Amino acid sequence: MPTTFPPTPEVKKELPTKIRAPFSIPGKKYLMLSLVIMALVFVLGGSAYIWLYRNDIRIPGARFSTGPTVQVDKYTSVEDSTPTITITVSVDSKKYYIEKNGVIMGQIPNDGKVKVKASLYKQTEKNAYIAVVYEKAAAQPLFERGPDKLLILNLETNALNDVTPRGADNLGDISSNETLAAWLLYGVKQRTLAIKNLVNWQEIIFGLPKVYNLFGAIRFSPDNNKVAFAAANQTAGKEGSAIYVIDIKSKSQTVVVETKDPKVIYKVTGWKDNENVEYSP
Repeated sequence: MPTTFPPTPEVKKELPTKIRAPFSIPGKKYLMLSLVIMALVFVLGGSAYIWLYRNDIRIPGARFSTGPTVQVDKYTSVEDSTPTITITVSVDSKKYYIEKNGVIMGQIPNDGKVKVKASLYKQTEKNAYIAVVYEKAAAQPLFERGPDKLLILNLETNALNDVTPRGADNLGDISSNETLAAWLLYGVKQRTLAIKNLVNWQEIIFGLPKVYNLFGAIRFSPDNNKVAFAAANQTAGKEGSAIYVIDIKSKSQTVVVETKDPKVIYKVTGWKDNENVEYSP
């Protein structure tokens, strides 16, 4: 099941970098006292240090000792394997900053013409997925909508890439091995589904059944070789709903279940195994 899209993070004001001793109390009037205590510790043969903070988030690696050299924080704690990813908004709301452990890795610009919302969509050991949604006219979708745009931050190399296919506006699912992403593309004459390879950036485009005009509830099979999706049509006289499965390797499409009952809308809920789809109702 795909991760539920979280709410937009609170707007956080951009604050200047602060110097803070590990035992100090935030505030200018306490800084001198903290530095005096640190100097005393150093004179007695001990060691002390100060951290640099931005937006009240400690900047990794920015640790300065009371001695003549700069020390680097090695991060031997669990924070090493599970970095903290945050999405913050600039004061003027024109930029979203993508931060890893308080350090800016990249940004999402907003020209102000369309309202943009960005948030952490999913995080794994290898990647952090940043979702972008463009606010549109209010409408109740038949199927749950996914993000319009997806950026991936590699947590090892810190590389940030936009992996959204051209013309796509609805992320359906990400494969369990994090190598494929399924997207809906809105064409002029026909809706299509794109499978994007997140390793080599190649795309495979599949045409969707023309008898239907609404699609969603996309799910990869456990082995990531197939993808299931739901289809529906609520136009008077053309009502119907169905579940389809695409075999990515053979590029074949098969119907799992179909109905013309206007009161029934099928939705994919998951997979029992690599061959059998679970759906409702």
